Amino acid sequence: MSLKNGETLVEPTISIAAGDHLSLAETADNKYELTLDNSVDTFNVDANGGAKSGFDLSIGGSAVSGADGSLVATLDPVIKYGSDSSAKFIDGEATLNVYTKDEIDKLNRTLNAMVYRGTITTIENNTLKDADGNALSNLHNGDVYIYNGNSDSEYNGFTVRSKDLFIASGTEDGNGIISSDLAWVHIPSGDEPLVEIDDTLTTDAEAPNFSIYRGLVDELLTFEIAANNGLEVNSSVTGKTKTVTLGHGAEKKADAEKVSNTLSTVNDITITVNDPTEFDKYGHVLQVTPKEYKIVDTHAVIQGAPHVVNENVLIPAIEVDGATVELAPIEIKSDTLTITGESGSTDSAKNATIQVELQWGTF
Repeated sequence: MSLKNGETLVEPTISIAAGDHLSLAETADNKYELTLDNSVDTFNVDANGGAKSGFDLSIGGSAVSGADGSLVATLDPVIKYGSDSSAKFIDGEATLNVYTKDEIDKLNRTLNAMVYRGTITTIENNTLKDADGNALSNLHNGDVYIYNGNSDSEYNGFTVRSKDLFIASGTEDGNGIISSDLAWVHIPSGDEPLVEIDDTLTTDAEAPNFSIYRGLVDELLTFEIAANNGLEVNSSVTGKTKTVTLGHGAEKKADAEKVSNTLSTVNDITITVNDPTEFDKYGHVLQVTPKEYKIVDTHAVIQGAPHVVNENVLIPAIEVDGATVELAPIEIKSDTLTITGESGSTDSAKNATIQVELQWGTF
């Protein structure tokens, strides 16, 4: 091979010679090819099994110096992990006594089925929120929260009280986060009453009722307080004391004006009496019928009055209820006597008088 600098030949020349298992040939386009002869025909790696570990390696060909034209070796690698653990290849596989991250995560969730995550401060429209008012997120199956709100709340129609537990469940994505079908299991803390009692005493005092619920939506029993036949219901609430009162519906009437026992200026008077006409089995009056009674005044006050005298006629007089009534007159006669009279007056010192005098005649 000659070297040139431009068009000038530069000495010396470079010679390329093929050695063992190599050949050098010029091609049709004035190029040279260096070819390696087929000195290595085979290269095999066989995995050992059973009691033998590792791999058997073999190389064969015309350029291989060895028995039967091949070289054989054993490769027995060891994989070390942890502080004092190792593993060899059996049948081409090495089994390590370890877990993958996904297997560890699943195992942890299995071993720790419920993990405490924090507290719930408020519940709004069945959404559980933390102390900052944010809905709980990044949830896993088995996440546990404790309700610690300042007052009782409600979830799915059931009362939630302090120390109640909530456990998350749903469908997790590939990262182990619940992405759909989120549901909460509500577990009361154990100090809740078996039932809830509600009433309408403050909203419907005239027709109250008491209801017993399991939760706030599962109504077990309702007591309604009703009255009839003139009775009415009234209720009141003072603190934790609730009072229901049954009483007569009509208001008590004021005492009627007493009837005078003197009817001297009245001819008659009508008195209304409520006559009981219907009773219940306990003797309570259920119905009365008004009846009117008319009292006629036949009483008259008689008082003495001054008699009236008209010459020889005496007219007796009396007063009946203040009116002067003259009785039949009394006439006094005499053929030989002179009779005169004088009417009396209301003055008791002056009564009516009849004066009879003897009249002398001639003899």
